[in-house]
Amino acid sequence: MTLRKGFLLSGILILSVLFLGQLGWACDEPDHAYDQCTEEPDIKKVKLDYDKDIIYIYGKNFTEGTYTPVVTLGDLKLTLVDVDDFRYTDNEIRVKFPEIEAGDYKLTVVTGETRHCRDKQSVKIAHDNESSCPQPTPCEQCPPGPIGYTGPQGPAGPTGATGPQGEKGEKGDTGPQGIQGAQGAEGPIGPIGPQGPIGPIGAAGPAGIPGDKGNNGDKGDTGLQGPPGGIANFEIVKAEGTELVDTPYFEGTAYCSQGFKVTGGGFESADLRITVSGPLDVGTGGLLVSIDYGWRVEGELVGEQAFLRIWAVCAKVQ
Repeated sequence: MTLRKGFLLSGILILSVLFLGQLGWACDEPDHAYDQCTEEPDIKKVKLDYDKDIIYIYGKNFTEGTYTPVVTLGDLKLTLVDVDDFRYTDNEIRVKFPEIEAGDYKLTVVTGETRHCRDKQSVKIAHDNESSCPQPTPCEQCPPGPIGYTGPQGPAGPTGATGPQGEKGEKGDTGPQGIQGAQGAEGPIGPIGPQGPIGPIGAAGPAGIPGDKGNNGDKGDTGLQGPPGGIANFEIVKAEGTELVDTPYFEGTAYCSQGFKVTGGGFESADLRITVSGPLDVGTGGLLVSIDYGWRVEGELVGEQAFLRIWAVCAKVQ
């Protein structure tokens, strides 16, 4: 009977081993790839703030693990603290300073399951740390105190260096036309321009009504000295100018006697701008040609007391 029980127990043991081994062969090796850290956390500095009950941890790669960083101080798991709208970054973690006795502790930061996802640093607590809250409260942090007075504004800092000139921007669209300004004061009269070229002789207007005989004019200047020789071979012929009707012009011609030709001439005038002075010009087939039996003078009115006296120096034709 004892022998049979031994064989029975031996059989059960063998079957159990075979069964467990079969289970081990059926399961795959656990995959811990998702627990790995991209970069290992690295603690550079730990700052203890006894007044605010906060521990500041500075370093790098605090966000390269597979879950939120876990911070322990000795055997105590610390609570992340929200400060300035964040609890931790890749370079900083803030946790609540626990009530703990003075002494040396090991601070650990863990960001994943594997041993590469953690870092440690020794921390010395100078004295017993007690919560700064006077009485325990349901909330984790102390209620905020009253807002203090605003301090005076500090002096202005020095002016920074001038930055580099920016790139030239694109040309803007043309703005709307502005309102027309008031008319400015009239400027001084400009200098008189040069005399323009003499225009063509206008067509003769209709004969005007004879006016009353005017008063004798002042004695004119002595005329030009005639050429030497016999008086019978030369003559000086004088004529008065005539104002054209409906036009601002005076004109007149001193004609030589028959058998004489013009060799020179002249004029005297007042309130006229002389535009023509020379041998008589006549139209022939639409062209102006100079002939030699009279001296022609024309002028434009520039005043109200205009007069024109003309003379021609003539020589007898041999």
